[in-house]
Amino acid sequence: MRRAFGLTLSMVLVAACAGQEPPPRTPLPDAAQVVPLPASCGFHVGEGLGVNIDEVIPDSGADGVLVVGDLLVAVNGEGIANADQLREALGRQEVGDTVNVDVIRGGEEVTTEILLGPNPDAPERPMLGVMIVTAFDRLEPDEVGTDVEIGALARAVGIGPSAYVLDPVTGTWASLGVDVPDQAWAAAGHAILTLENPTTPDSALVDTVSGDRLVFDLGDWWAVNILGSLGSDTVVSVARPIPGETSLVEVAVVVIDFHERAVEWIWQIDQPIGVPVAAFPSPDGARLLVAGQDQEDDLLRYTVLSAADGLSMASTDTLAGAEGTAALGWFDEQSFLASTGTGILLIVDGASGLTSEAALPAAVGQVTRLTTVGDGVHLLAESGSSLIKLDLSGTTEIRTLADHCQVGVIGSLGWVVAG
Repeated sequence: MRRAFGLTLSMVLVAACAGQEPPPRTPLPDAAQVVPLPASCGFHVGEGLGVNIDEVIPDSGADGVLVVGDLLVAVNGEGIANADQLREALGRQEVGDTVNVDVIRGGEEVTTEILLGPNPDAPERPMLGVMIVTAFDRLEPDEVGTDVEIGALARAVGIGPSAYVLDPVTGTWASLGVDVPDQAWAAAGHAILTLENPTTPDSALVDTVSGDRLVFDLGDWWAVNILGSLGSDTVVSVARPIPGETSLVEVAVVVIDFHERAVEWIWQIDQPIGVPVAAFPSPDGARLLVAGQDQEDDLLRYTVLSAADGLSMASTDTLAGAEGTAALGWFDEQSFLASTGTGILLIVDGASGLTSEAALPAAVGQVTRLTTVGDGVHLLAESGSSLIKLDLSGTTEIRTLADHCQVGVIGSLGWVVAG
């Protein structure tokens, strides 16, 4: 059969080409030309090492003095570690001033003078005449250690098939030495937990790092979904059938201390926010934002559980301003950030429900999947194959945390044990 098909195809091709000029062929590349390999995934770690010169603006003070590839490390003897420090140093100068600039070029330090010209957008402000980006050490994933000090705002991140811990504030990465689970997971108490046998009496939490299992003992309730973490605890939604109502179930939210083998009931849902689909802990662990999806109108609605009174439920009416948005997580200890889906971000007060708008930096291009850091300043975002940190305070600095990487799930706060 394969031979007959090949013969028929050849005859059709010959008939189609008879009496026709062959189409022009694209020339083959020079045999000596080297095709570069795809760039490997890498993490940008630690503090800034200076600023790389990415472009020199023609007819500026830097034109003919600095070149693309220079690493600028000092201005007037003052060390420059990042783009913000360079802007601060230039902000203390006047148009027409001359500054001494130290750069690393070809492995050697070079000192030169540059006359500061006026910024075209603000003539009263001095301009060096370069486009810059902060330089950082770059490590490939297999170069990242496991014994790395991580800060309180760290979270687990899936990069390709493997799991890492990222401190987005300091740009610190640590390897967990395990693969990312295929199913939903939460990182809490130095464990990456998945739900085994959901919606059955045999539901269990499994730590993919250690292999430990915790089987639920909730009577006629079964575990449905992992919602997130709360400090060292894991937040899980549970349900049970309503007698005589085969199409209805009761739903509740529980927190589970995996290491202490303890389950605490915190909220049996009796208000119409919908089925819980996600939970976000505040940076101080005092509040838990719960997102529910209404099965009829498909809208997301929110409520806040407070640890002050043993995790009691706040009034859902106060969060009506966030209804229909997609929560990104807590922006700081008092408020969370939500996306409207139209390019507008809302800062929502977790107690009053009052909202205000926030804007992404103008320099940001196409980004996807925003995630809050929790420090009241920064956001994580994906841009192409890069994971970047954005500053919402008005600073234009955008830090790359990983590039040329397949970024997977970014976990909630809670990797570091609270308290």
